[in-house]
Amino acid sequence: MRHSRLAALVATLLAAVITLAAPTTAPAGSAPPAQTASLRALPQLADAGTTPSPAAAALTTLEAAFTPVVPGRTAILQAKRGRQWVETARGSQDSGGRVSFQSAYALNGVPETYRVLAARDQAYKETASGSVRTDAWGTPIFSDEFAGTTLSPPWDHRYQGYEVPSRSCSKTDPRATAVGGGVLALRVLDDPDRDDACTFALNGQQQSTFHRINGHVGTQGRFSYRYGVAAARVKFHDPRGQHGAFWLQPQGSGYGAEIDVIEWFGNGSGGLTNSVWDYSSGTPVRVAGGWVPDQPSFGSDWAGSYHVFSVEWTPSEYVFRIDGKVSLRTGQGVAQTEEYLILSLLVSNWEIPNLPSPQSLPATMDVDWVRVWQKG
Repeated sequence: MRHSRLAALVATLLAAVITLAAPTTAPAGSAPPAQTASLRALPQLADAGTTPSPAAAALTTLEAAFTPVVPGRTAILQAKRGRQWVETARGSQDSGGRVSFQSAYALNGVPETYRVLAARDQAYKETASGSVRTDAWGTPIFSDEFAGTTLSPPWDHRYQGYEVPSRSCSKTDPRATAVGGGVLALRVLDDPDRDDACTFALNGQQQSTFHRINGHVGTQGRFSYRYGVAAARVKFHDPRGQHGAFWLQPQGSGYGAEIDVIEWFGNGSGGLTNSVWDYSSGTPVRVAGGWVPDQPSFGSDWAGSYHVFSVEWTPSEYVFRIDGKVSLRTGQGVAQTEEYLILSLLVSNWEIPNLPSPQSLPATMDVDWVRVWQKG
């Protein structure tokens, strides 16, 4: 009797273990679970190409989000055509459940309407987002496509001379800036007014080089904004020895930051950076960003092609993008005061050894257009 009871107990325990270990499946005939989907339209933030192009020709960035997260599941972007939804693109959900699309802003002059769909499969049933229009951000509050042949307000030259300690052998000079063909050209040139050597200290050693002039413009005191999306379509310079940038600095009182939307340090360098610098201590401290990771995934030929570099700035975070694709998302150092725009091609002292001779100049950074949008 004792042995039979023991055997029965063992059989019961084994059955329980097998039941716990067995994979769970939905009952036959039951509906599979569903994700929820959302879609948001951003401004026109993507336009890679080798020639200048109207800002209105850029593609709209659309960002889908799915929960729960199912990495790798296909997402389908659809555009509305009459009463029908027509597929325009496909993508895969990333590790955060996000998918980014770059698609046409308008069809026959009318803003497009999109939604995102995840089709039914063996694990999940079909789910679709609500619809969004590409004109959700309205008309830009700032737009400059650099028509004409002169720099126009609200832009002006930022007059910084050789007295800047970190750039003691270069200065801002209007002669290093030109407008033509729908492009703002910022250059580094040999200073035609200086034949003497410039001496500076680098890593504790005295160095000598030639004097340079830089293209350096901004909207300080003439245009600033707080929160929104700022974007510039830029083709950078080739050689090392200077860095091109599209950046923001605080206009007034309150907590501000330096927002480096993009910097490029020349071919053969580490390439591109996004950065946020905190000024509150009196000494700039980088609190977010650095070299853009996996740069080939965002594009190539930064010195031979135009790309759109942007930052979306909210009260709680920044989202940096390259042709609409997120390169950095951070809640560090978020400015709470208005900021103004800056475009520059500057030479810092530490870069000078990379371009020791004026024969390698000029270096040129071309800006096709700059835009800023605010919502509501």
